[in-house]
Amino acid sequence: MIIDSTNQDLVHHLLIYECDPTAQFDDNNLPDDLCNEIYLQTAPCAYNGAIIWDVGGNDIVAFPEEAGYPIGGDFLIKYYMVQIHYNNPNQLSNRTDSSGIRFYIGKELRQYDLGYLTLGTTSTPRALAIPPKMERFIVDSYCPATATLGGERAEDEMCRHVMKYYPRMNNMYDCLMMNSPQIWNSMMNTSSSSFNDSKLMEWLLNLTWTLEQAVQWQEFYNIASRVLLYGASSNLQFKFMSDLPKYQDLKPIACTKDQTINQTTSSQTTTMNESISYTSRIRQNIMIILI
Repeated sequence: MIIDSTNQDLVHHLLIYECDPTAQFDDNNLPDDLCNEIYLQTAPCAYNGAIIWDVGGNDIVAFPEEAGYPIGGDFLIKYYMVQIHYNNPNQLSNRTDSSGIRFYIGKELRQYDLGYLTLGTTSTPRALAIPPKMERFIVDSYCPATATLGGERAEDEMCRHVMKYYPRMNNMYDCLMMNSPQIWNSMMNTSSSSFNDSKLMEWLLNLTWTLEQAVQWQEFYNIASRVLLYGASSNLQFKFMSDLPKYQDLKPIACTKDQTINQTTSSQTTTMNESISYTSRIRQNIMIILI
């Protein structure tokens, strides 16, 4: 990752998306603007997430000797989208940025193609509606075995961590969850046959929270029905789940900066903390990379 040294106070996180193989663009006039201005043009590039960096992550990531991220050649992805999120709470102006990413191409083709898999919830109020001032609030997310069925046999497959894995599956990028529209309609006491995220957001912002209500909210999340979505942009799969499998929670461990960097000597690989956190007043820019 190349983070402009003059803008380390503004660059919050950076994402690389793989555009759908069917995406078509004018190579002489690629989209490059604010996210909200070109979201229709870049729709084929808005789902299949790949490389992610955020504040606190490592600038250089080395892959294991037997795996590498495929790019160019006969690889099916032609276009990539760079999305940079800027956090500018002081509303500073007249700043330009040249942050981005640099690929180091190896001389020899590696045995496995490496892929990225995102687990967790969607970044919407349907999935994450957490009461204010909560010291601890649990949001469960579940990814069934059927979602990740594919690729090489178990004896040949080796997962590095939750974000990077190989052998790569070209039809799997995300496995995400959110509370079902039905359960939200029930909470809002509405019988509407359609669901509106804007109305949900308005309803949530108008709630008056007490400690008792916050405790009840955790109970609501524990039993809420979910919608699971997984796959790739060209073939998203949706599954309704009335409840989640029962399991025993792991003991929580306080996260410190030293724990975000993990050196593994077996493969001489450096991994980075690639969690995404969204803050207020984030400005987003997009550009397309052509290979």
